[in-house]
Amino acid sequence: MLKMKNNKIKSTSLNSMMVASVSGLAFIIGFFVLLITGVNSWGVHLQNQMKVYVYFDDSLQVNQINETIKLIKKDISVDGSNIQFVSKERIAKDFLASSHENYEELLGDVNPFKNLAIIGLVDSSKTATKIAVLSTKFKSIPGVFDVSYPSQLLLTLTPKIKVITSIVTLLILILCIWIYVQLANYIRLQIHGNRLLLKSMQLLGSTDQFIMKPYLINAAILGLVGSLLGYALVNGLVLYITSQLPEIKLLVFNTEMQMTLFVSTLLFCVLFSLFSTYFSIRNYLKNSHVNLI
Repeated sequence: MLKMKNNKIKSTSLNSMMVASVSGLAFIIGFFVLLITGVNSWGVHLQNQMKVYVYFDDSLQVNQINETIKLIKKDISVDGSNIQFVSKERIAKDFLASSHENYEELLGDVNPFKNLAIIGLVDSSKTATKIAVLSTKFKSIPGVFDVSYPSQLLLTLTPKIKVITSIVTLLILILCIWIYVQLANYIRLQIHGNRLLLKSMQLLGSTDQFIMKPYLINAAILGLVGSLLGYALVNGLVLYITSQLPEIKLLVFNTEMQMTLFVSTLLFCVLFSLFSTYFSIRNYLKNSHVNLI
């Protein structure tokens, strides 16, 4: 009776350790899913906002500016439906409203700003090399004062995201191996504690699949509990972060992101627990088939 009680206590303790390991894995996986998905979404958003700014000489009349814009629109790299003209008067008005500095006190009636055309690009042209070539081409057009475009940092964001994704994937792989070793040890301890029962089942002709079944069901339950706990912990951490940085709240607390987070952590942890348990039990039974005592 005392032995059965001790086995039950050990089993509960091992189950708690397995849940803690799985929830830790779910927390890390969930956090990295949010990080990678959020960074990718941010990168896509920045790429969609990537435009070229063409400034015109003050000598150009309105009709000349329109002709120049028509010429720019013909370029295959330009999204003709995404071109916006902003007059220097509008720029000056917006500058006064945002900075509260009156340039007229220093320059009088002279407007230091330039008429501007904001040129949208097709997706295939939103690379550092192509935008640099396009900028040079636009600068050569008569009447164009200057051309500017996003900094090199924004243009090289996609390659940086790929590097970050690769590093994170490697870290997750190392973490999975470490937790797999932990789970395998917990499962071996469980099997070892029930070795007499398993030996009796083998002597009575029970198959390995029949012996594995309760362990696999238990692993699925523990994986489910661990994934839900990890999911709650991730959202708790993210909730705290977004309270400090409200700007990113919409990036992570939306239906699509939450569904991705929930499904990925649930499936990964349950399947990880099942596969870890299956291979651990199979190896143990295979190596100890003759003598489990």
